[in-house]
Amino acid sequence: MEGKFPVETTVDTATINERPTEIVVSKFSDKLFMVITQFGKVGNLIEIRRDIAQKDDPSSAVYNIRFLLGGDEEVVHVAARFLMNYISTNQTIILGLALKDYQPSTLRQLGEHIKANQFQKK
Repeated sequence: MEGKFPVETTVDTATINERPTEIVVSKFSDKLFMVITQFGKVGNLIEIRRDIAQKDDPSSAVYNIRFLLGGDEEVVHVAARFLMNYISTNQTIILGLALKDYQPSTLRQLGEHIKANQFQKK
């Protein structure tokens, strides 16, 4: 079958805090599916919806987070919200997150890598 597959997928491996980290991003028409793992597994599966609290102020974004699979842990909530600062999309994101640690330095490095590689842009 010729032509482009309807789902554009990007796969990348980065070293985050001296640990190999796989990042897989699939862009659907209405959602962004992103897996970030240091275990080779999906881990927690989280749905993140971005709402704008005030129309004229994009920095006032509010994120609704719902766990679809895995433990509903506060540290994963914080990590998901933090990583959203580096992902510029209005689409709903389905995020698979499995990190060995959720330290601020790990999340910062990961966010900078995502932003620098612009995985989320159409």
